[in-house]
Amino acid sequence: MVDQNNYDAVLMDIQMPGMDGHEATARIRSKETHRALPLIAMSAHAVAGFRESSLGMGMNDYVTKPIDPERLFSVLAQQIRSVPARPASAPVAVATQAPLLTAMMFDAPVIAGIDMADALARLGGNQQLLNVLLERFLQDFAPCAERLMAAIEHQAFDSAALLVHKVRGAAGNLSMQELHQTASELEQLLLSPQRAQYREALAAFNAALDLVIDGLQAAEDAELDHSASVSP
Repeated sequence: MVDQNNYDAVLMDIQMPGMDGHEATARIRSKETHRALPLIAMSAHAVAGFRESSLGMGMNDYVTKPIDPERLFSVLAQQIRSVPARPASAPVAVATQAPLLTAMMFDAPVIAGIDMADALARLGGNQQLLNVLLERFLQDFAPCAERLMAAIEHQAFDSAALLVHKVRGAAGNLSMQELHQTASELEQLLLSPQRAQYREALAAFNAALDLVIDGLQAAEDAELDHSASVSP
């Protein structure tokens, strides 16, 4: 994609299946045309020394997941500011928009397992976007418990850990704190030699996931009932 398009910066996820962020970065940096392209590492495993190791791998900076919008914008502003100016393109007409509202200006609905006010704040108060992301979470992860058990029963622990990792990332960005925490613990156990200890973590993860899924399903059912009651 960087060979085919002109980007201001690249957000590079470190933990990806097939090719991780370090290898992808090395391939991008191997081309002279991409030597100055800002590459920003993204990881949920940012331990001490992570920034230094990322810089050593050819990254310009890093952000942690779940994403802190202020940190992300700060890093982008710092990195993109040093990119050489490009020829100005034709101006594009943009409709005037009102400033984004903060989460405090919304009566955030209550959904079990989700800090809705924090999720709205993370998205700049965009309730419509939050609704879309929550609906996608429900669609993507409602069958997660069954898939996870099937992977574990077949001793496919790497696949099970990858599935939990996906839940962990989405839960963190959507302010599902308990689910994010239990997913983090379960993922580490599934990838460790002490896998015999995973059962308690698995039960905690399933309970936190069920709480969120049930809450989202109840909210969706309530919305459908409301829509049916106001329809002519």
